[in-house]
Amino acid sequence: MAHTPGPWKANRALFDKGAISWFIESESGETVARIFPGPHAEANAQLFVAAPDLLAACENLLAVAEDKEGVYGIYQIYVDQARAAIAKAKEA
Repeated sequence: MAHTPGPWKANRALFDKGAISWFIESESGETVARIFPGPHAEANAQLFVAAPDLLAACENLLAVAEDKEGVYGIYQIYVDQARAAIAKAKEA
């Protein structure tokens, strides 16, 4: 399963009674997600926007770590976290 390629951007939409939603869109204009009004809506929208970059960073980190198999010792927990985050992002 593949996700919509990044980069993504957050577009703010103002609705009746001042409610603010966020639409996460790809460069091609495809709506990837909608964030409904709430106390963390803007921060959640920014996290969505960062998701493709965060996934790429984790994949790059893991590629470097696996190339140096066994060298990362005390950093093993972070390598494992990157592996888990990648798996979570790519679950079907």
